[in-house]
Formats: sequence, structure tokens, C-alpha cells
Amino acid sequence: MKLQMPLLAVCLAALAPAVLAQDDDPVPPKFGGQPPIEKPITETPFTASDGKPVAPGRIPEDTTPSARDRWNKILAGTRIPGVQAAPIQGFDMSFEIATEGNEFAAHYKFKAKEKYLSFFLPRSSTKRVMLRGPKGDFLIEEGVAEKLGGRGNTVGPKQLDDWTAIARNFIALSDPKAIRIVSLKTLPAMTLPLPTESSIRNLPKLAKQLSWLEMRSPDFQLYNVEGPGKRTGIFRALLGVNQETGAVELAILSEDHKELGLHFSTMLVDISRRNKIDGYIVPGRMQIWKVEHHRGRPTGFGKWEAVDLSLLEGGSLKPAFGENVFLPPPG
Repeated sequence: MKLQMPLLAVCLAALAPAVLAQDDDPVPPKFGGQPPIEKPITETPFTASDGKPVAPGRIPEDTTPSARDRWNKILAGTRIPGVQAAPIQGFDMSFEIATEGNEFAAHYKFKAKEKYLSFFLPRSSTKRVMLRGPKGDFLIEEGVAEKLGGRGNTVGPKQLDDWTAIARNFIALSDPKAIRIVSLKTLPAMTLPLPTESSIRNLPKLAKQLSWLEMRSPDFQLYNVEGPGKRTGIFRALLGVNQETGAVELAILSEDHKELGLHFSTMLVDISRRNKIDGYIVPGRMQIWKVEHHRGRPTGFGKWEAVDLSLLEGGSLKPAFGENVFLPPPG
């Protein structure tokens, strides 16, 4: 699929030029500004709004009937009726990706529990792979592995953090039944200013047609976060739901701030197409926007998408990975 639009992501500066010609090897995009000021603080266990520990799929007892009904609508909208669907433990899929005016294919393998990741660029002349596994982070070109990370070499690991974030959000939006819920509540409408120049559809108009649900959960993930604020490990997801199909068509993700609004960490996901695979109805095309800043304050979503991902046909939500899939080649 040919995707054409100007985008704002910055490519891997340590591994390739910031803007690449179509004949050059593409690299994954950089989604944020500077490295996070603080790392997320993991709190175990997380406590739900009813005072009890969160657990996968458990709806807090203080959830209103209307919020519960809207959530159940979302759950139904992610499953193919009459088809058995095992919990998603990872995936093996290919995407067409557009970023910074550059387009490339990526074969994406992800193991959710361990957060292992293999990101292969099949059109690259060097057969580039970015890998995260039990031995650490690596860049592999022409079968030769280079260890990433360490002093003065942090861009690669941050890049893998970004692709891990996409993978976790993809699974959360594909299999919400497994999400740990801190709280659920309905919203009367979407009041945040949305981009007006999407290449696919009118997002402000779409937002008015959707029903909105606010969910707080530790099971989403954001990209590089700038600016002040306590990192709690809880994220707020505003989900725009098609009431006919139950599909989440828009999702706005941010850290769990007290006030609704645009924050340094806020990101917007437009899910304009869905695919059926292994009993699930999963995001088939995701366009992602980041918030722009001016003089230390968030000013609004960027004019154009930071990244555009289209899921190609085939793939698996129940892959059987070999023992060497997430290991660098010997040598």
C-alpha cells in the first residue's frame, strides 16, 4: 500500500540520516523529543477505583451500568462471533509504514510477557534487524550484530522502546478483555482539539459521532515523555467507540493526570481500518499523532501524523517462536 503524507517523526540519527531517499535503507522513526526526565515508577499491585487490586479483565465494582455496557460493547467488537480466540501472548506480522516522507515494510515479531522484539526491514539492502531479547538490544546488518546501549549510544534502545510501545498498544486495543482496569467512566463528548488535516477522514467530525469512555490502566504505553510530572505507571485512555460495531475508532492516550487536557505525553491513535485474524478483529491501520510544544507548554496535536502503520494480510496472533528468534547471530 502506498502511503503519502508529510510526517513529523525524526529518524534514528545514530544509524542513518534524518531524511532518507526512497533508495536508501529505511529506519524506524523517532517518536518523541528528548529522553524522559523521569522513568515510570512501577507500583505493585495497582489498586482499582473500588479499592481492590486490579486483575486482567476485572471490572471495578463501582463502575456505573452505562460505563460497563460501553466497555462490554468494546469487548464484543474485538472478537469474531463463533470463533475461538486464545489470549494474545504476542504476534508475528508485517506492516507497511510511512514516516518522515519515507515508506518501508517491516516484519514485526513481539513476545508480550518478556517484551522481546524483532523488527526486520526486508527491503533494506543490508537486511537490517533491530532486536531486543534476553541478551539485550542489537542492530543486525548483513548478519553481523552490534550491541546497542551503553554510554553515548542510547538512541537505539529508545527506538526499541518506541516500537515496544506500539506493540503493547496494539495488543491492548486488540484484546481489551485482558487489560487490567483501574477505573471506567463514560464521557459526554470529546472536548480536546483534534487534528483537522488528516489524510483519511475528518477527525473532529468523527469524534462527535462516537461514544466516549475513559479508562485508566497500566497496560498501555507511551513514547518518550518530556516535561514535568510524576510517572505513576497508570495511563489514561479516552476511547471513541462506534456504537454500531463496538470498534474503538479513536484512542487518546496520556499519563494519568488529574485534569483532562493535552499534556506532554498525550498521543492520538486513529484506527481507520480493522483486520480479522485468529478470531480477533484487530487494528488494520493506525495513524498516530504526538503533541507539539511551545515554550514548554503543549499547544496541540501536530498537523500531520508522526507515523502511519498498515497491517498487511497474513500474520499470526499465536506464533510459535523458535528459541533463537530473539537472539543475535553468533560471532
